[in-house]
Amino acid sequence: MTTNFARYAEDGRVLSAGHMASEHIEAEEKAGERIVALDEPVADLSRAFVVDGRVEYRDAPPRAATYAESRARAYPPLTQFADALYWRERGDETPWRAWLEACDAVKSQHPKETA
Repeated sequence: MTTNFARYAEDGRVLSAGHMASEHIEAEEKAGERIVALDEPVADLSRAFVVDGRVEYRDAPPRAATYAESRARAYPPLTQFADALYWRERGDETPWRAWLEACDAVKSQHPKETA
């Protein structure tokens, strides 16, 4: 399988980028190369930096969150779900109803688009 990759300098600047077989990326990492597999290809090497395995571009405006990201962040955490489920099984419906109401609010604030 081929993967987008970037070979980068100490300061994070991308020195080279392209496609490489995943096993070659792992071999180069083991050999001490500063190389990382990327989710996206590097389009402009002169402006690109590698940050936590993502490509960032100098002077690029912050990326707006997508609809799915905004909606996902708005939901209550799954730890709350687990706690509400625990108490529901123990006979206390209050946390469960609160969790469902929080989910309903997200669905109202971020309705899915219909085709």
